[in-house]
Amino acid sequence: MDTLWRYLTVPQNICYTVPIAVVFLYAIIWRIITLIWQTDVETKSITHQSVILRFLNAAGVSFKIVVITLMITWGFAGLIANNLLNAETVSSWNFGLSIIIAFIASVIGTRFLLLTFTKLFSETDTVDISEPQLLGLEGIVTSDNITQNEGTAQVKMPDGQTIIVQCRVGVGEPNPTQGDKITFIDYDLVERIFDIKPVDKKSEGSV
Repeated sequence: MDTLWRYLTVPQNICYTVPIAVVFLYAIIWRIITLIWQTDVETKSITHQSVILRFLNAAGVSFKIVVITLMITWGFAGLIANNLLNAETVSSWNFGLSIIIAFIASVIGTRFLLLTFTKLFSETDTVDISEPQLLGLEGIVTSDNITQNEGTAQVKMPDGQTIIVQCRVGVGEPNPTQGDKITFIDYDLVERIFDIKPVDKKSEGSV
């Protein structure tokens, strides 16, 4: 155990072990918070359709998941590279090579992991509705936000089933973020996506 601890805390490995430790501590703290309050604590973040996000297959994934995946793949890839290259000091050439390997591995690993997550979520959670049977109903935003092009929201169907559907917001409307309430107002039969509008929080609170 002492040998493992020394290996994980030497200077050339600490930049890889810290991100892994942060992720595990975050997971533990998050779990404790959700158990105490018996609910999911909202983590709202601003994302946009940048080239980097599209390359990482992260456009439809929570920003939190993207960061966690990058940190985990960076940490393990770096530790493995240091071990294989036998990097002994921070100033050694093989440590610099391990940094390059960890960066490439984390980007590629995150890209394919997020692609897997996206397919998994779409197969298990997202339902493609062929008819506008949700018009007039309210839903809850499940993606980081809903833009004029894409987003997802959870809604309870008339038969009691809870599903997640693809949706978008109209031009000039504010972009609702994760946890916000929205109303389904139209359905595009060609693109198979719902048009939504945010629920006015002021009017909602006055009811």
